[in-house]
Amino acid sequence: MASSASPLTALPSPAQIIPRSSSEAFQSSPARQTKRSFHLIEHEPDDSVKPYSSPEEALPKKEVHHLSFVELEECTRSVPKGLLFIINQQDDLDEDMAYVRDLTKNAMTIRFPTAVRIRFRGDSGTGKSSVINSLLDVQNIALQIDGGKACTSVVQEFHNPCADQQTACEGEIFFLSPAAREALLKEWLKNISLLNHSDDDPDDALLEEQYDTASSTAVDGLFSLFCDHDQCDSPEAVQEFFTQSVARDDPATILMLDDLLNRLGVGVGKLSISAEGPEDFQGKVAPYFEHVSTYSGDGRLKPCPWPLVKLVKTYIDSPMLHQDTILADLPGDSDINQTRVRASQRYLHDADIIGVVTKCLRPETDLNTHKYLLGAFRLKCRGNVLLVATGSDSVNTKGVHLNNIISKADTVDAANLTILKEQIELSQNELSQNVREHGIARRNRNTGATEELGEEKNTIEIQKATLEAQLFEYCVKLRNTRISEKMRQKYFNMTRDPSPLPTFFVSNSG
Repeated sequence: MASSASPLTALPSPAQIIPRSSSEAFQSSPARQTKRSFHLIEHEPDDSVKPYSSPEEALPKKEVHHLSFVELEECTRSVPKGLLFIINQQDDLDEDMAYVRDLTKNAMTIRFPTAVRIRFRGDSGTGKSSVINSLLDVQNIALQIDGGKACTSVVQEFHNPCADQQTACEGEIFFLSPAAREALLKEWLKNISLLNHSDDDPDDALLEEQYDTASSTAVDGLFSLFCDHDQCDSPEAVQEFFTQSVARDDPATILMLDDLLNRLGVGVGKLSISAEGPEDFQGKVAPYFEHVSTYSGDGRLKPCPWPLVKLVKTYIDSPMLHQDTILADLPGDSDINQTRVRASQRYLHDADIIGVVTKCLRPETDLNTHKYLLGAFRLKCRGNVLLVATGSDSVNTKGVHLNNIISKADTVDAANLTILKEQIELSQNELSQNVREHGIARRNRNTGATEELGEEKNTIEIQKATLEAQLFEYCVKLRNTRISEKMRQKYFNMTRDPSPLPTFFVSNSG
């Protein structure tokens, strides 16, 4: 059994419970019911865990406008301003005086703290976009494409609205430079060529896997860009067509890309989008995230420029963003498309805080989660890494699953879970007895007893549902506490970071 030092707090006792004896429970009058109560065992207080106290938390800094502050600012500025006036009166400035002049100019500028940049990384399908949607409290503003296979195809930032913003939602889509686009296209053509014309040892499994990954990335990107061409109307056709290109930087293919960019309006480098609401905004941005779409009406495939999108900035009003916080949703690290993976990894370097998102099944044994946590620590060092576990409500409390939970719990938790389990079983027995008594009363056409038993049935069902909810909540807290403790220890063992790893649990249900 686990240690009994778990910091779980005992759940409150449920409402009044129907008596244990079925013979007493289903008499003709509800007044004959006796109250049944029980109490859960409390854990010994854990002094090592300091409880959170919101009154002790410092309030966020806000601008304060006061006349005395304005006068103080003017007085402070007057000192470097006077010095700058004297320097500018000089006809010839040597290198040292020019340096003093630049320092003086900088001293006149009030430096405000920069925004805190929080990036979320993790495998595809772990729920990064869902976490951001929940934080922003805007449904599907972080777009989820392709049914979870590659939910995020490009890097998407979320900012507080600009001061001069005219609409509720605005966005900027930044594209790769012309040189970067051409280099990417040439790399794809080379990778497809290598897959079919390499002279390397075909028995080298690792090399073959690398070729397969590179080729799959190239085919995926080229199919998204050129799917409206007859020779590229399927991934198989793409591979066959570009394999036949003798030159790895086939000029004809590059011309095809230039023509596509002109038709998609990508050549400008940046595209601005505005909308009056999130739903309208999502519709305008979605074409730059999708892998392949179709034209309305005829069903023909429509090219999508996501491989050429460098960054999407979204400006939207949300309490989460008011304190100069910038959230970023990154492509999954396990994405089969290496173009998206590289974009995600490059973008992590300018993060202030990195949140690793993983599913709540077994993060303590998930090697990818451990790798991402270690990588985040190496980038950001101590105190700037957190873990987000999604699907925290995915706990099965039925039958053998509950027995398994009880068998692994410590003495106190096992006793409390057993109490709740027995109370639920007792309520189920009483409910079954009530149904039998109700059937007899109906057959005997005893209207009074039928109505009384019907009211008792409602009471029993409510009490049973309350007990089941308490049992479920207890199991969720127990599992989450175990994961939090194990991941905190695992993180410390990997990094020796004295700052404990913050772990947040996110439910799948609304």
